[in-house]
Amino acid sequence: MPVSPRQALALAALALIALASCATPFGRQYEYEEEVYLDLDGSATIVVNSSLAALAALHGLDVPLDPAAPIDRDAIRDMYMSPVTAVTRVSRPWRRDGRRFVQIRVEVSDVRQLPSVKPFAWAEYGMTTLGDGLQFVQQLGPV
Repeated sequence: MPVSPRQALALAALALIALASCATPFGRQYEYEEEVYLDLDGSATIVVNSSLAALAALHGLDVPLDPAAPIDRDAIRDMYMSPVTAVTRVSRPWRRDGRRFVQIRVEVSDVRQLPSVKPFAWAEYGMTTLGDGLQFVQQLGPV
């Protein structure tokens, strides 16, 4: 079935819109991201995906300027380790758009204790009973 010039133009416009909207098909890409996986007992696993530049800017990590320099994963682990947290993983670095990233997995037995750990001190974490359920609140900002 032949396509009219008007239909071809409409299809081309739709293709351009679809292409433009899929510049990042898996969603926005961030420099720093924290995912909190909370259990009903208040324990949690926190997964941090971050560029090294963001770890330096947000948490003071000493990052070598040479992009080929080795990354001190123990220094990253030490930054997140505390009496209330256990670091279960610091990934090998990967690159996105020329920037180096790592993933840090942290376990905590009581999410409300996270502000005592420097990288999480920018938030308050609360968990209270609300009717028949639980309410989790994370409030960002100075605490």
